[in-house]
Amino acid sequence: MDAESFKNEFLPYHRKLYSVAYRLLENAADAEDLVQEAYLKLWDKREGLMAISNPEAFSVTLVKNMCFDLLRSGKYVLSRQTVELTAVQDISQADNLEVRDEVRQVKDIIAHLPEQQQRIVNLRDVKGCSYEEIEQVTGLNSTNIRVLLSRARKRIREELMEREINLQEISDGKLYTNKDMVKAGCGECQGCSDCCRGMGSSIFLDPMDIYRLTTGLECSFEDLLSTCVELHVVDGFIQPNMKMVGKEEQCPFLNEKGRCNIHAIRPGICRLFPLGRCYDGEGGFQYFLQIYECKKEPKSKVKIKNWLGVEEIGRYERFVAQWHYFQKDAQKVLAGISQEALVKKIHLYLLAQFYQKPYQAGRDFYEQFEERLREAKQQIGIAG
Repeated sequence: MDAESFKNEFLPYHRKLYSVAYRLLENAADAEDLVQEAYLKLWDKREGLMAISNPEAFSVTLVKNMCFDLLRSGKYVLSRQTVELTAVQDISQADNLEVRDEVRQVKDIIAHLPEQQQRIVNLRDVKGCSYEEIEQVTGLNSTNIRVLLSRARKRIREELMEREINLQEISDGKLYTNKDMVKAGCGECQGCSDCCRGMGSSIFLDPMDIYRLTTGLECSFEDLLSTCVELHVVDGFIQPNMKMVGKEEQCPFLNEKGRCNIHAIRPGICRLFPLGRCYDGEGGFQYFLQIYECKKEPKSKVKIKNWLGVEEIGRYERFVAQWHYFQKDAQKVLAGISQEALVKKIHLYLLAQFYQKPYQAGRDFYEQFEERLREAKQQIGIAG
């Protein structure tokens, strides 16, 4: 094939080849360089190109394979520029601010996914690559790719739902510290036990709750499971919750007078109600008052510290924050693992580490928890 024939056969596809390279490499200069290199390869093999029936398809396949080889080599780092979702151009033209804000949120969520999930969701949902192409880039099989993609999409949906919660709609619009007064006092719930009934599996128990219950009731975690506690998968974790019983689905510790038999060692969620916690994403949190949750009236003002009824409130709040952010970090670790057997192994390890393994009754709980937390972070690969 002479130079003129080569130009006529292959140069018309330059724009398409550049688009393919840019879609995969996310960098204009690198895409152009790769296309030029592809043309050099084609020129070097020009004598054998006469037998090719579809020059366009052959050229596109060559450029894709060159991109895949580059990405798979590990020597090329994808640009960390903002991800361009396929619908962004249409949305921008429509000038729909609400939808554009949602796209911005999705891009932000993708940017905070585990690296492997980011890569796969970008290749599949943003760039439109086939599963076969993703296999070439990542070296993963299609099953692992589908698992990671499913987890990434699930996390994106969950994050969007969390961000859509409007505190103005469920609270008095204010954030508080434990030193502030809030209108939550309800006369010690006299004549009312609504919040102890029909709660389903929502009374989640953290490690301190289990410590209080096992030491206060002088029993083991297994004893609790056989009587008043059950296990559910919540946010990707196996977690214990208080088991509702009877026709009215009430707390097992609610007596015939509608009073709590374990009030001194009641779970943290029970102490908190009707308050909630708003986490700042930087290791801390504040409280807010849920104005529609408790129906008992009239309400009086009470200091949050006193409402919680927890000794050493500073240490307790540190524990609450540590546990919350550890779970978030662990979720990211688990989301990046495609082997189901390993995920299950980590689930069982965390259940044993924080719940099943007995806490020493005569020793400070917070010290024990932080020891276990350090061990768990090391075991599953969380920094800090």
